[in-house]
Amino acid sequence: MSRTFAYVFIAPLAALTIAPLCGCSDDARLARMAENAADRQAEQNEEMAQLNREVAEGTKRLVEADANSREDFVAIQHDLQSAQAEVGNQRDQLESERREIAGQRRHESILAPILESLGPLLVVFAVLFFCGLLVSSLSPDEDGGDAVAEILIEEITADQPTLLPPRVSRHNIDDRMPM
Repeated sequence: MSRTFAYVFIAPLAALTIAPLCGCSDDARLARMAENAADRQAEQNEEMAQLNREVAEGTKRLVEADANSREDFVAIQHDLQSAQAEVGNQRDQLESERREIAGQRRHESILAPILESLGPLLVVFAVLFFCGLLVSSLSPDEDGGDAVAEILIEEITADQPTLLPPRVSRHNIDDRMPM
């Protein structure tokens, strides 16, 4: 603005001060030139004032737009942080569900072999229990238990048992073994 000030104010003043020194005798002409220069100067001043108002208005709009964009940026950043927090919560919830499912699978994988091995054992115990019930249901006055014991003793002690397989002597065992 200092350059335009020099051109706008100093140039006409210099012209006005130099003109009388040049020796022009026509005062009317000189007065007209000074008046024209003053009019041009007034117009230029008016234009400069208008330009300054426009620049000020543009600066004001720019500052307002910058403030609005900063507010929008802060709002978007807040929304982004909220979304990130929600994603984090969902991730944590998903991780806890995954751990729970993994624990259930591990628990199930431990129980399956145990139940598989206990199943046949329970069947054997049930059979033995029912056999015990059958044996205990035999009354001692029927002599059923004594008769069975007597038959077993006779079979074990007999040279040629009828119910049990024949005895194998040590000599027969050595013959059967492959070498």
